[in-house]
Amino acid sequence: MNVKERILQLNQQHTNKSINIDEVLLTIVTKFQLFEPCSYLSEDEEWLNIVMVSLEDNNLSQALSIKKSEITAFGIFNREEIELNLAPQKGSEDLYQ
Repeated sequence: MNVKERILQLNQQHTNKSINIDEVLLTIVTKFQLFEPCSYLSEDEEWLNIVMVSLEDNNLSQALSIKKSEITAFGIFNREEIELNLAPQKGSEDLYQ
C-alpha cells in the first residue's frame, strides 16, 4: 500500500481538488495508537515516516516510523473542525470513574 498515493487519490475523489502532500496534516490510526496531526515525510514498502506537528505553534516535533502493516486508518486532518469543549457533558460521569 502506498499511503501517499492513496491519500492524494481519496482527496481527489471526495473534493475534486488536487493537494500537495507536504501542505496537509494527516491523521494516522494504528492498532495501538492515534497519530494526529502529523506530516508525511516518506515511505518504503514496510514503513511510513511522519513527523508530529504542534497545533499551537506549528512546530515540528519528533519524527516517527510506523509499520504499515499496523495502520488501520489514515486521512487528512481537518483543523477547521476542532472544537474544544472542556465543560463536563451530562451523562459522562462514567468516563471519569
